[in-house]
Amino acid sequence: MRIESDIFKIAPSVLVKSMVYCYGKAWIILICCLILAGIIAGFFDWRYIMVALIAVCFVIPLVMMFMYYDYGLRPYSYFNSVHHRLIFDETDILIEVYVKEYQDDQKEELWFGKKEDSWFGKKEDSWFGKKQDEVVEKEDDSVSRENKNSDSESSSKNSALILRSTIKIPLVDVLPYYIYGDKYGHGNEEVPLRAYVKVFREIQNQADDIGIEFDYIFLATGTGMTQAGMIAGSVLYGSKKEKMIGISVSREKARQENILNDMLSAYSMKNNVCLNDGYIEVCDEYISDGYGKYNEDIINTIKTMMISNGIPLDPTYTGKAFWGMLQYTKSREIEGKNILFIHTGGTPLFFDSIRLIK
Repeated sequence: MRIESDIFKIAPSVLVKSMVYCYGKAWIILICCLILAGIIAGFFDWRYIMVALIAVCFVIPLVMMFMYYDYGLRPYSYFNSVHHRLIFDETDILIEVYVKEYQDDQKEELWFGKKEDSWFGKKEDSWFGKKQDEVVEKEDDSVSRENKNSDSESSSKNSALILRSTIKIPLVDVLPYYIYGDKYGHGNEEVPLRAYVKVFREIQNQADDIGIEFDYIFLATGTGMTQAGMIAGSVLYGSKKEKMIGISVSREKARQENILNDMLSAYSMKNNVCLNDGYIEVCDEYISDGYGKYNEDIINTIKTMMISNGIPLDPTYTGKAFWGMLQYTKSREIEGKNILFIHTGGTPLFFDSIRLIK
């Protein structure tokens, strides 16, 4: 199996922010504390003000130079700052590094600028750059200002990206997993559903072992991945008798059901199965003013479950869903039915809100 990414590079501003966040936090905090201590001490002795000024003028630049030479010149920092492509296969990770090839009417560029330019700008510019503050690599005319900070840039009409070198990183007891989709999960809907299809199959196997059939299955539904996976599992492995009811913790019924349909369609297309018989029901009557909001009834339900059964629930997901299930069955006079509630975790949230149930 071979997976290739597009050719891309990280915007310099994003790369610098990431480096500072990963490696520079401790230094920044330390220097700020020293400066603040010098200023405070300066009220008692003016010489400490001089110490603070020395830290600002000399120590900070030295620390920045150290960070650059220690972190900025590492291979993965360099690869991120230039155009490259990642290729994953069964044995290696390949990094293809690309450079721009210019036509004869264009001058060859170096990493920090043109050949006749100095390190920080053109020769005739001041140390701080030219009037337009052009200090680093020149952008092509065809690239709009809005795209300057994007992760990938298009090559200009007068230049093309050519392969400069390829670096091979062998995999030693490491199996990379490529996560499809964007940061919102679009394009990756099918993957988490597979896990909950397996969850439903395990539930069905245990139900068969003890000889029980569930009429209702309740669970908290937020992103919808749990409920969609359970619905797919009920179609593939269930008796199709049980009703899968998601107690919404944030979204309204119509929107959540549309999201569930999209996820089921993605799973159906990817796995070539028909899920048209899936029973979708979302109850939005117990949202309680929105995500992360709760009322006194939810807190009392959490307290009762902890005292009576030793089961922790949280006010954001499981506690709200369990309270919603109780209200749902009561308002619809559901009696004499086999009901299963899926506890989807959230134990850290229980301890975050433990003060509420004292």
